[in-house]
Amino acid sequence: MELTVEQQLATLFRGLFEELPVYKDQWDVLHIDGWDSLLHMVLVSKIEQEFSIRIPPADYLQCTSYEAICKKIKGILR
Repeated sequence: MELTVEQQLATLFRGLFEELPVYKDQWDVLHIDGWDSLLHMVLVSKIEQEFSIRIPPADYLQCTSYEAICKKIKGILR
């Protein structure tokens, strides 16, 4: 059974961030301790590797939450 984009991304988040809020709608730069600029670039890199995609650098600043990143990935994969 193939994992959904949401499941794959959740796994990435869990592997990258030490502590996550209980609810995914709070998985964002404001609610996750330690989500700094360096970790942001690591996250983008891991997303690109995991999904075999390229996120344009101009879009990096839009990737500040689990929900926004899901939308971005789905848009690129279409």
